[in-house]
Amino acid sequence: PVIDRIIISPDLPYVGNEVQCLLTARDPDLETPSTRVEWLHNDRLISSDPVLLLRPESFKKGDTVECIGTASDSYEGIETARTTVEIINSPPTFTNLSITPEFPITQDLITCIPSAISDPDDDDVTFEYRWFVDELELLSTENSLSEAFSVGQTVRCEATISDAEDVGNTLTAETIIQNTPPTIASLSIVPSSNIEADSLVECVGSVIDIDNQEITHNYQWTMDGSVLGSESTLELSPLQVQPEDIIDCTLTATDASGASV
Repeated sequence: PVIDRIIISPDLPYVGNEVQCLLTARDPDLETPSTRVEWLHNDRLISSDPVLLLRPESFKKGDTVECIGTASDSYEGIETARTTVEIINSPPTFTNLSITPEFPITQDLITCIPSAISDPDDDDVTFEYRWFVDELELLSTENSLSEAFSVGQTVRCEATISDAEDVGNTLTAETIIQNTPPTIASLSIVPSSNIEADSLVECVGSVIDIDNQEITHNYQWTMDGSVLGSESTLELSPLQVQPEDIIDCTLTATDASGASV
């Protein structure tokens, strides 16, 4: 018999792949030759099955895998051929990418966190990061980003995994910058003493908004549940109040996103 072809498929295998030895033979005497294969790993016989699984516990990149093919006929004619492949580096992979905090505010440090990382060759891996804010790419290539964010902006992280030889896959994750409600730092009535029934009083409040949004101030003056006014100042009248009456001022601060305090 004559062996026309012997190949290992795939010809660039990774650890974890199944490889197959494909053997084509013919017989000039028009017989159908019998064929068999044997596998050698680093010159050691390990299998005679047509398909070989490159298990991570037994194989590593750089190892040599050889297939020896034999064709024989009924007259004890024998032909042998061999072919060899080398196990190549497996690109690393990861299957999850998240951004923390999940719901960031304008002042947060945002971090891109890859997980479910795999490298069949147990190589050290590194990540390259790209950041986009509303589709505009930033210069940062670190895994964390600290910017002067604005409420409603979309922040996207793109991470690519690599080992020393190959680039693996890329994943993306994105989040939206959340609004933080304003806070009232202080609130007082001026003047705070010696108020007479016909005095002009003012409700003075200090409002802080870390998002630097425009704030709408809404005032309400009340006495015993009755509304006296809705401006920051109130002109008292003897028809409304009497000595010893207690008046209250309530301030509601609302930011441009509609959050109130």
